[in-house]
Amino acid sequence: SFNAFVEAKGTKEDLVGELRDLPYDEHDALWVTVADVVGPELHSQNIVSDQGEYLSDDARRVLENYALLLISSVEALASQHAHARGDGDQQQQQEVKSAPEGLLQTADACQSFFNLLPLGRPREQIGMAYERLCSEGFEGCESVQGGLLLFLLTKATSIK
Repeated sequence: SFNAFVEAKGTKEDLVGELRDLPYDEHDALWVTVADVVGPELHSQNIVSDQGEYLSDDARRVLENYALLLISSVEALASQHAHARGDGDQQQQQEVKSAPEGLLQTADACQSFFNLLPLGRPREQIGMAYERLCSEGFEGCESVQGGLLLFLLTKATSIK
């Protein structure tokens, strides 16, 4: 299952390390699978209520694992891009600069309920993934700019 796959990887650092070694085309294949398996779950009516409460423990667990995989994958792709840039490998730079379609589809789906998510790690990780996708200039990041804006507004209003 999706949850078992992510939870077996351990910490975020373990997951980033493993994903960093994954060739780009395998990132794409991974995210096609994630989009097929988790995509249908990533709709507000399946995750959170209008009051911002998780609808079930399963919904919370899926979102926590999805958020961990999303931020880990974005960090790994950013690292791969920086490495390719350092090596001067133009083809790899261009390849890695395109975020996997499944990653963008699922990240985009989260925008529909992002502002309903309770404050906590999943919301923070999804927001940080939006921020990293946009700040690194990944192709297709325009699709998550609304989520990034919500994340930054929440962050700015919570500063005391």
